[in-house]
Amino acid sequence: MAKKIGKATKALSLGASTIGAAVSFQVGGAEGVMIGSALTAVVKDIGRRLLSPKEISRIERVRREAEEKIIANLNKGSKPRKDLRKELLEELLEGTLLLARKTYEEKKLPYISNLLATTPFTNTPIENMSHTLQVAERLSYRQLCLLAIIDKQEYGDIGLSNKPFNEEKGKHHNELAKGIYQDLNLMIVDGIIAMVVSKEAGAMMAAGVGFIVPTELKLLYPGDLLVNGMGLSGIPSSETKPLIKMLKGR
Repeated sequence: MAKKIGKATKALSLGASTIGAAVSFQVGGAEGVMIGSALTAVVKDIGRRLLSPKEISRIERVRREAEEKIIANLNKGSKPRKDLRKELLEELLEGTLLLARKTYEEKKLPYISNLLATTPFTNTPIENMSHTLQVAERLSYRQLCLLAIIDKQEYGDIGLSNKPFNEEKGKHHNELAKGIYQDLNLMIVDGIIAMVVSKEAGAMMAAGVGFIVPTELKLLYPGDLLVNGMGLSGIPSSETKPLIKMLKGR
């Protein structure tokens, strides 16, 4: 087992050299050199730690996908932000890759790589992105799907229920529905989403699962950062449709 881990760690370190060279070559500027060198340093450092084969596989997948997305952004003409400080960038990159290491839900990994690939180009303060990383760590894949649904709803009616869960009697004995509404409530408590009861009152916290009205849910700033930074609009409809079905009126 030790030999296998050693080989995988060596491969991870070699991969770091690849991404550093690729990004620097594509940009050819000081910011690009820093992004590439930061990624190289962070991945090499992580590669020296004692990791299981699964952890190494997750990190390598996120590193590889992030590399492809960064290069795609550069090829589209996106410019890295000029206020990047190497120490802040390395902290965020390390946090993102370690999040990948601990993520047991494989479906989250592409969206973690989106976060890694988005950070060098966004205008959002790096410190805010670090908080987004912490939030992403504690959310489940299903909760990320629910954020994508709420974001989609803000752009048009998708048929969600306009009644509170208390009045949706047909859902009270459905454990899937109860779990979904509980996921929503946890995000309300965390300040990631909120309910809008009226334009005058603005967003407010629901008083428990029974008061959640799906059509009145909206993203708060942390939710916006998750949707945009992780590219949650790209979650396939096959993943969100079963959840939408549970959130429709009965």
